[in-house]
Order: sequence, then structure tokens, then C-alpha cells
Amino acid sequence: MTLPVLVRAALQRSLLIVLAGMPFARACLAQQPHAGASEAQAGMDLVARLSAQVEALPDGTFTVEAPRYRATFSPKAACMEVAHPSGEANPCQLTLRLKGYSRGGERVATTNDNVPTGNDRRVTYDRNGVAEIYEVRDAEFEQSFRFDKAPSGHGDLVLHIDARGDVACEVRDARHQELEFGRDGVPAIRYGEAVAFGRGGERIPVATSYDGRGRISLTVPGAYVDNANYPLT
Repeated sequence: MTLPVLVRAALQRSLLIVLAGMPFARACLAQQPHAGASEAQAGMDLVARLSAQVEALPDGTFTVEAPRYRATFSPKAACMEVAHPSGEANPCQLTLRLKGYSRGGERVATTNDNVPTGNDRRVTYDRNGVAEIYEVRDAEFEQSFRFDKAPSGHGDLVLHIDARGDVACEVRDARHQELEFGRDGVPAIRYGEAVAFGRGGERIPVATSYDGRGRISLTVPGAYVDNANYPLT
């Protein structure tokens, strides 16, 4: 069984952590057109379902209705839904938000609520000087954390991400790995491996861990942090 991909994490040359999307409701691509619909109408319906776009609501929330996922970006967090692989009616939900980061024991917390800004394909949160960015794609979305200046402290940089919802993941120690979130013993969402890209384009593994209580940690090697370009442009 192929699981929906929630996150493929990567670090770009400047300090930019990229996390990529999740499919939602794969079965929707196989929906039959309504009775009496022509082939052309059915084709137009399929094209419409294949185009994801960010929509702004009056309360400052942004929403995305994509063929393989749904997402809501409120001031508190980004909430994603994907279809349960078993086909049950209730979708799987997972909410993500950057809670803070630490380096060499020095921890910086991000603000709890930030009204995001957005356009057709991007939603951005300002988290106390760290930009939490979501790029929307038709089959997935991509999340990034951008530091405009070097984080204070020394050594590895650890990002602390809240991951809560009606899916669960087993405890995982820090290493280069994927995480699988599921419900009722059925895997539903895969949080992919994190990779950094050095100045010469080399791939640098980034360790991912999960504490079993709703906290993902991404550990960026200190040498990469020291040599990153700031700010990101």
C-alpha cells in the first residue's frame, strides 16, 4: 500500500527547511460524473478537482481544497486532512505548527497565534522572526522554515514542531528517517526524511525524532548552520 506523503523535509543552501505535502481523498479522482454528464463535462470536472488554490476567508484563515488533501491555515496552526486508507468516512487529521527552536541549550519559543498572509499558492506565518511558509501544489504542499539571520547559540539547531490530531506515531529516536502516522493500526500519513542541501549542492541528512506525545524534532547539523547564507533571498 502506498501511503499519502505528508512531509519530505529538506534544507536549502540558506537556512530553509522544506516539508512537502500530503494527498487527500485519492478516491475523489475515481468519482463518476453525475448522471447525464457528457465526456467533456466529466473532463472539465476532473480538471477542476486537480487544481489546488489558496482561498482567503474574512476571519484571516486560509483554506485549500485539493484533489488529494485539504488544509486550513488559521492563526494558531496549519490543519491538514487526508482520506483514511481503509475508506472510512472520517478523514485523518494532523495539525502542525512550529513551537520553537533551540541551539546549544538556548531555546527560543515562537508566538502562539499569528495571522498568516497568503496568495494563490503560498501561506506564510511570521513566528518571532522565523518564517513558516506553505507552498500549495495540486498533489501536495510544501512547508519551509526560513531564518533571516543566524540563530544564536552554538552547535546543532533543533526545531520543535507540534504534531497533533487523530493519528498516532510510535516513539522514534533521532536519526535520518520517515515517520508514519496512522489510526486504528492503519498507517495513513508519512512524514518523510529530512535532507539538507549544502553550498555545493550536496545532500546533508537531517535527523527526525518523535516523542510519542505530539512533538516532532528536526536536528540540523551545526556545521551547516554555521555555513548557511543569511538572509534567504
